[in-house]
Amino acid sequence: MGYGLKVPSCFRQYGFFLTGLGIIAIFWAESAFGMLNSPSATAVLVLSIVLLAMSVSLFYERRTWCRYLCP
Repeated sequence: MGYGLKVPSCFRQYGFFLTGLGIIAIFWAESAFGMLNSPSATAVLVLSIVLLAMSVSLFYERRTWCRYLCP
């Protein structure tokens, strides 16, 4: 169902840091866009995370998002 490419070595090597950057980006987005008071902004954040997960799953092997990138 996808391309099934192997996991890039940069994901394996720097996955921990990419996850940390993802968490920092989520916290920044929450404060910058006032997501505590805006359900629509929160929905955009959740939708963007789901779309990123789906696109990674489309190109790479199974569980690449969950194992290396999921914040």
